[in-house]
Amino acid sequence: MASRFFTKPNLELALLIISSVTALTFYNRFIQSDDNWFGEQAYWLAYEGQVKLKSIPGIFDWENQFLVYHKLLIWIGALIVRFVGWSVYYLKSFNLLCLVLSTLVMKEFVPSNRRVKLLSILLLILAPITLVKSFEFRPEIPAMMFGVFSYYFLYQFSEKRSYYTLLLGGLCAGLAFLTHLNGVIFCVAGGILLIYMRKWIGVLLFTLIGLSTCLIYFIPLVLDKSLEVWYNNLKNWPSHQFKEIENGSKLLLFLKKLISEQKRYFWDETVAIGSSIFFLAIIMKGKTLWNKHRQLMVYVGLLVLSLAIIGSHKAARYLMLILPFMAIISALSLKYICQEKKWKPMTMIILLVLQFLAFGFTTYKVFDRNIPHVEKHADILSNLPQGTTVIGPWELIYNEIDNYRIFNFKTYEYLQERQAKPFTALRILEDLNKRQIEYIILDKIMKEEERHWFRDWVVPENEMYEEFYRSENYLILKRNRPYSLLSNLF
Repeated sequence: MASRFFTKPNLELALLIISSVTALTFYNRFIQSDDNWFGEQAYWLAYEGQVKLKSIPGIFDWENQFLVYHKLLIWIGALIVRFVGWSVYYLKSFNLLCLVLSTLVMKEFVPSNRRVKLLSILLLILAPITLVKSFEFRPEIPAMMFGVFSYYFLYQFSEKRSYYTLLLGGLCAGLAFLTHLNGVIFCVAGGILLIYMRKWIGVLLFTLIGLSTCLIYFIPLVLDKSLEVWYNNLKNWPSHQFKEIENGSKLLLFLKKLISEQKRYFWDETVAIGSSIFFLAIIMKGKTLWNKHRQLMVYVGLLVLSLAIIGSHKAARYLMLILPFMAIISALSLKYICQEKKWKPMTMIILLVLQFLAFGFTTYKVFDRNIPHVEKHADILSNLPQGTTVIGPWELIYNEIDNYRIFNFKTYEYLQERQAKPFTALRILEDLNKRQIEYIILDKIMKEEERHWFRDWVVPENEMYEEFYRSENYLILKRNRPYSLLSNLF
């Protein structure tokens, strides 16, 4: 009975609807903080030949050289900036292209009929996290794409026994690592899968090319003699949120990582329902999947385990690395579950309905945040003389980074995490004055943010800055007194 829901026409219609709705969300897509983080790195590499974060002074030496970056993503981003143009939407489109290529390759190794292939792709793009990350300049989807490519070549090797495909598989696994360090899971899973298959020459070739590609990450650090600085930056990352290099018993840390891995899968509504479908699929049909699709199950199991042990930070976004494989396992399981007449098919249908609802809810939130940011940035900054130094919302760098010297409040967010006593608005004003920041731009988000220093746009009485411009969405303060004997925040 449940199989009526998964006919080819129904799946094609659902795929068309979800794809169309997703495409509509791209128009005036909101700029996420990480679009700024990675975009600025790409910009300075493109035009100054060095990865920098000039908008965040005072943290290590980031304004002059930023070492802990996702190399392949930033290299590609720099090429886009240099040869296509400086636009957040050009950078976002790269991720979208990676997602499309992933789906095209993914359907080539789904081990079943066209219905299962369609369902696999549908489950991938129906995941709310895919809706968000598919149009955001971050490394997870490009790394995911290289992971999908890597397994495709491993699959081709198992079918044709061509060692040439193994070299390509190792290369793609290494490229996933170059895109994001968590991409090493594809190197681990691919190598151990070949060991499981007892393809010893294959293990050697895959490991050799994969390891050689991974080493490209470290070559610039070694040549510049900055490997120690890179590790120090990584180990002492300014935000506690991402600092997971801890001291203590290795066994306890290992167990802690395994036990806490469930946080990644059930982080929020963008991943929780899809994760539930995946784990129920294994619980309900694990034995059947193991008997009929053993190579795929071994590989996916290795990915899950590797991400738990090696992966950094228990964030939901890193699930994007293995989401295509989770979708395939879920689709294969649904194929077998739909042949039954008991409670299992109905349970899965209920979860799928909930997934559609979660997708709809996330779509609403995306549309609600979408505005023509670039035009708004040009409009607000048109009130200021070009070439001046401003601090404000980070996304102002699109497309005004050429016209103004733009800082953002991330410096103070990082520093405050390390301070026993919270900064005050007055102390921040003093430091901004010392740094000769000419204009302070406060937007509506800062006004409403509970813990922001200028909550409700309350500016303490001072002789350094005065109100210059006010609208419904922005408050701009202008510097009116040069720095004298004021405290040094750093």
